[in-house]
Amino acid sequence: MTEMLKKTKISRPYHALVRLTAIVAVVLQLVGCGSDDIAESPATISTDEGQAITFSGELGQAQSVTRATPLADGGQTTTFRIYGYKNDSYDAVTDSYTSYQTVMNGYRAVWEPSTGNAQGGSWEYAGKGAGAYDQTMKYWDLGASAYRFVAYAPADAIGVSYSLGGTPVVGTLSVNVDATAEDDVPLIAEWWMSTGNTTVYPDKPFGRPVTMTFHKPLSRVRFMFTFGEGAAETTRANLSDISLRPTDPTRQIARRGTVSLSYPITGSQTTYTWTATAATGTEAAALTAFTEDYTEQNPRWYTVLPQPSQGTYTLRVNVAGGERTAEVPATMTRWLPGYDYTYIFKITEAGGVVLSLLQMGMRDWTNGTTQNHEVYNW
Repeated sequence: MTEMLKKTKISRPYHALVRLTAIVAVVLQLVGCGSDDIAESPATISTDEGQAITFSGELGQAQSVTRATPLADGGQTTTFRIYGYKNDSYDAVTDSYTSYQTVMNGYRAVWEPSTGNAQGGSWEYAGKGAGAYDQTMKYWDLGASAYRFVAYAPADAIGVSYSLGGTPVVGTLSVNVDATAEDDVPLIAEWWMSTGNTTVYPDKPFGRPVTMTFHKPLSRVRFMFTFGEGAAETTRANLSDISLRPTDPTRQIARRGTVSLSYPITGSQTTYTWTATAATGTEAAALTAFTEDYTEQNPRWYTVLPQPSQGTYTLRVNVAGGERTAEVPATMTRWLPGYDYTYIFKITEAGGVVLSLLQMGMRDWTNGTTQNHEVYNW
């Protein structure tokens, strides 16, 4: 999901170098541990049948991570639903996975609290199916060509559908998204795939607990102003009539719709793709423009529907009586699910305005805070 953002100039009366950030989605791990922590005990242990497939946040070899928040903490959810597949055939000539077996067909996993391990509980799925649905323990096939896992939470989330089909076979997870009711939007997991080759997938070896990472299929956007050294006489009080909106007057800023993620199960593709379809009409709850900039007194974020492509945006602002504009290139208005975006506009000493920085924000979905990081790619 990370995009490489390159050095760009904005064509304005006063040119400014746009410093961009590498963007990393912030995810909520099911279970995690710091480098000094004791890894969570697997939900089950291996038996004579082989090594059981479990879900955990065990620290991978030679991998350093920071502490992550268990999905069950903070009132997030104590269940998730998972689909698992095993590729049992691979064609080296076409570099393609030609067949698969279903390992977990929508299994329901449940967090079982316990004081018996370092994390205070474990994720269990054996015997946790709803009604008469029998969920049996599954075991790793160390000779498999690949394993793949898709998940969402909670297990009984409303407005979520999953289907399997096509040639090559693709699993499609669709989620109804309402950014005006963020708390009600389900969590989706980053797709887990591994061939068991620790050179290619060093943190995903077969036989070890599978760590899924979750985020909400939403994007958040904010914009703010800074003032150049030569613009000391200009302050926030001198700015008025502010708007940041799609340059195309027929476009609006979507907040409701459907996000669909497609996960390859067979074939040569090893990365997932996604689309977003905005709702229409009065139910869309769309915005014409962002009109409130982020300040210490008004920490305004806009939660929106992710957008793979939407064209340029134009900022308009009245600076001490004169209207100024700046443009955000279309390459910088692609909003990915689970990402935060900050656009920083600088008021120059001549009273103009330029886009000076696109900032990456890491979101902690447990408490809703954001940690900002600036990573420059000159």
